[in-house]
Amino acid sequence: MLVVLPKWEAGRIPGTDTKPGWVSAGYPMTPPDKLLPADSFGTVDIRAGKAKAGRVVAALAGRAIPLALPGNVQTISGDGLDVLAAGPGGGAVLARAREHDFYILADPDLINNFAFASRDGARSAAMLLDAVAEDAEADGLAFDVTLNGLGGGRSLLRFAFVPPFIGITLCLIAAGLFALWQAWARFGPALKPSRAIPVSKAALIANSADLIKQAGRELEGAGSYVASLRAAIARRLHAPAGLDAAATDSWIDRHLPPGGNLFSALARRLPLARNNHEFLADAQALHDIRKDLIRDS
Repeated sequence: MLVVLPKWEAGRIPGTDTKPGWVSAGYPMTPPDKLLPADSFGTVDIRAGKAKAGRVVAALAGRAIPLALPGNVQTISGDGLDVLAAGPGGGAVLARAREHDFYILADPDLINNFAFASRDGARSAAMLLDAVAEDAEADGLAFDVTLNGLGGGRSLLRFAFVPPFIGITLCLIAAGLFALWQAWARFGPALKPSRAIPVSKAALIANSADLIKQAGRELEGAGSYVASLRAAIARRLHAPAGLDAAATDSWIDRHLPPGGNLFSALARRLPLARNNHEFLADAQALHDIRKDLIRDS
């Protein structure tokens, strides 16, 4: 892996006529030594200074590659580095780590736009990259520019697992696991949907009563209720045939114990009820007479 150290800090001078996104000036800056970890590169010293523009030769992969040095050359030195291209002042322009397969190009002007500004510089840059790849036995070239701030954008999926969103993500994952567990381990048998209208005589009576109540026709059923009770009692007690309603009511009164309500009186009074309270009171009294005479509910 070839590590190219930074050298320039780009900026824009206010008032200069430059295109949007372009820079108008570059300022040389020396990168910090901690940019190269000691466990991989040893103790290093990065320096920059003015020197006479000249040429050095990089000995790499059995080749001698001429390199044109800029006026403000940047070099690196360290006890864990092998010098491949010496620079002024005892430093190295190109070096290799002894313990790891890392190459360090101290001055980026050897392969950046400054180098490609001339035919000789471009040829030297291409030869240098090719020699490093051959010496490292690399199958191809790939440029990692994430340290420069390029290609390092985070996706929405990555944002979900970094603070402060990781808390919400963990809560959603826990909720999903609980939902899966509840769906897998169901408590008890599955509930079958009940019928909208139950099948029974009681349900039929209840539904009919609800319809009558919603229509407000409770008092209009008094005559039919009296007639149904009269017929049920006469049939169960074997009343004589041919009796009309009044005679049947009198025959039923003779079977009632003394001191109680008469069936005939309640039968005449129920159709004349003025409200639901009176209607329910007389209807309950008639129902009690029927229950006492024919011994059912």
